[in-house]
Amino acid sequence: MRSGARYTKISTHLGYPTDATFYASVDPNPSPNMINLHSTCNIHHAATNQSTFLSCLRSFSNQFLWDNLEIDGDGDWLITSILNGTLEIGMDGSYMKDLSKSACSGAFILHCTSTGHEIRCCFVNPSHHQADNYRGELLGALGPLLILRAAFLANPQVESAAIPISLYCDNKGVVAHGNKVDAVLKPEQVQADLIRLMKTYSRLVPVQLQWIHVHDEDIILSIKTKKIRSSTKKAIYKNWGTQLARDLFDKRNKVPRDSFDLIHWDIIPKVMNEFPKTFQDWVTRHISDFNGCNRYLSRWKPSVKNDCPSCGLANEDTKHITRCRDTSRTTLFMEGIEELRSWLVTNHTPPHLASLIHTYLSHRGESSMESLTPPHSAYLTLAQAQDLIGFDNLLVGRLPKVLINIMSPLLAVLNQRRVTIDRWAKDLSRLLLLFTHRQWTYRNSTVHYKLSEGKTVAEHTMVDEQVRSLLQLSPILLPPQHRYLLTGENRTTLLQGTTSAKQFWIAEIQSALAEGALSHRMKRIKYKRGTIRIRRNGRTINALTLLSSLNPPAVEKEQGLKWKKRRRK
Repeated sequence: MRSGARYTKISTHLGYPTDATFYASVDPNPSPNMINLHSTCNIHHAATNQSTFLSCLRSFSNQFLWDNLEIDGDGDWLITSILNGTLEIGMDGSYMKDLSKSACSGAFILHCTSTGHEIRCCFVNPSHHQADNYRGELLGALGPLLILRAAFLANPQVESAAIPISLYCDNKGVVAHGNKVDAVLKPEQVQADLIRLMKTYSRLVPVQLQWIHVHDEDIILSIKTKKIRSSTKKAIYKNWGTQLARDLFDKRNKVPRDSFDLIHWDIIPKVMNEFPKTFQDWVTRHISDFNGCNRYLSRWKPSVKNDCPSCGLANEDTKHITRCRDTSRTTLFMEGIEELRSWLVTNHTPPHLASLIHTYLSHRGESSMESLTPPHSAYLTLAQAQDLIGFDNLLVGRLPKVLINIMSPLLAVLNQRRVTIDRWAKDLSRLLLLFTHRQWTYRNSTVHYKLSEGKTVAEHTMVDEQVRSLLQLSPILLPPQHRYLLTGENRTTLLQGTTSAKQFWIAEIQSALAEGALSHRMKRIKYKRGTIRIRRNGRTINALTLLSSLNPPAVEKEQGLKWKKRRRK
C-alpha cells in the first residue's frame, strides 16, 4: 500500500477487525465517503511463550549437574532481580587431592539483595587425569552462565545485551578467558573443553567477570566479637580453654561463673613462666585442693587427724592456710602484708589504694572490701569486683580487671620504659603467690621439720600428750615393784627430760600395765602345772593350764659338729 491512495467507505462495524494486519494513518478527503492513506505499520501481538525458568533449565543436557541445585521459590524472580540490578553472583572452585585425585568441584550462588532469594548449586566433575583447582574454578564460573541462559530463554522479550551483569571470581585465568570471548586458545591450553563452553555461553549471555582479591589476611575472624589478630589455632584453643575453666571453677566453687570475666587472666601465664616447675606444680595442687592439708591426707591415711598442726582447729583445708590463727603464723602473715604494702607504695600505687588492699588482707577474708571502703570512694567499683572474685582468689595472684584499669593510666603518665601496667600486674601477682607459699612452708615446718632428736614438732607434741595422759593413772593398776614410775620425784625428772627418755618411760608403763593385768587374771583362775580335765559341750577334754601355756615352745636344739659333717656326706 502506497501513501496517497484513496479508499471508499463500504460499511461500519463495532470493535477491531479480526483479520487486520496493519495499523493505518489516514488524511481526510473532500468527499465524505473517502479517505487518503498516509502511512501503515504492523500490529503488535503479545508474546505467547509459556516457558518457565525451571522448564528451560530442564531442557539442558547433562541434567546430573543439577542434582545439588537449591532454588528459593520457582526461580522466576531471577529475571526481575536482573532487571532491577539487585543480583549478586559469586563462585569458587575446590580440589582436595587427599580425598580424591580424580574429582574436583565448583560452587556458585546467585543472591537477590532486595528479596533475599538465592540459587545455590555445586557441580562435581570426575575428570580423572584433568582434575585440579583450575578446573574447579571453571566449573564454578560455568554454572551461573547456564542459570542466566535459562532465565533469558524463559523471558525472550528481555534484551540481554543491554543489561550489565557482573560475576565475581578470585581466579585471574577464569576472568581473562571469560572476558575475551573471541580470543583464540593456545594449542597446549589446559582445561580447554570447559574454557570453550564458558566462551560460548559468555557470547549468549554478555557478562563481565570481575576479579576479587581473597586471601586469609583479608578475612576477619572473630570469637565472640573479639577479632583474631594472631594465630587462629591459639585463639580457638584459648576460647575453648576459657569455657572449660569457667565451667570447672564454677562447679568446684572456686570462681563464680558470673565473676570469671572480672579476673585479669592474661597475666597468669606470664607469672607462672617465671617460676620453676616444682613451684608451678605446687600452685596447681593448691588451687585444685590437692595439696597436703590434713583434710585430704586423712581421707587415705587413717592415722592422720584432720586438725591444723599449728592451731589445732578441726578441718584443715586449703583456705585455712592463710586463715590460721596460730600466733607464729599470724605474725608471719602480718609481716607479709606489710611488705606487700611497702611494695605497692614504692611502685607508684596511690597511698589510699595501697592502704585499702592492706586493710582488706589484714581481715583475712572475714570482711568484704566494700565494707572497708568509704561510700563515695573512687575505689568502690574495685571493692565490689574484688568481693565477687573472693579473698582466696586474690591470694593466688588473680587480680581484678578493675584494678588494672585504675593503675594503667597512672603508670602511663610516668612515661618510664620499665614501668608498665603488665610488669606492675605481673610483679604483684607473683608477690601474692609467694606470700601464700610462705604460709604453706611455715605450716610444713611444724609437720615435717625435725628440730631435735630426729623428731618433728608434731612428734614431740604427741609424745608429751601421751606422757600427760599416762601420768593420770592410779599406782594401784601397776604391780608393787613398778609403782615407783608414778612417784612425784620420777614425774618431775620425766617432764624435764628428753623425748627419748619419755618414750622409754611410756614403754615401761605399758609393760607394767600388761604385767599387772596378767597377775590379776591369774589370781582369779585355779590352776596347776600341766593339763586339767574340763567339760565342754557335754564332753570331757584335756586343756592346758595358764602357766603351761606361758611356757616357751620346745625348740629343736642345734646338732653337734660331727652330725653336720655326716650330713654333708
